[in-house]
Amino acid sequence: MKGSFHILGRVGKVAYKVESHLEIQQVFHVSQLKTFNEDKEDEQRRQTHQAPTPVTKTHEHSVEEIMAHRVIHHGGVHLSHVEYLVK
Repeated sequence: MKGSFHILGRVGKVAYKVESHLEIQQVFHVSQLKTFNEDKEDEQRRQTHQAPTPVTKTHEHSVEEIMAHRVIHHGGVHLSHVEYLVK
């Protein structure tokens, strides 16, 4: 994720909550944050030229039938998830 975000406050000993208009996780470990250094020589340098990431809030697909499913284990019961094959 690129861009500058305002720090809202500290969460615990090694995490910070950031202000964001996006629907993203707002608490980050200090290792994922970098200090913002303004470039006074070239103001356009900090501008991103990537297309904005679309955010989908609803799914417009309807499921006719669940044809199969499987449980994916990730080292424990609490880390497993189910995948479905749908029609």
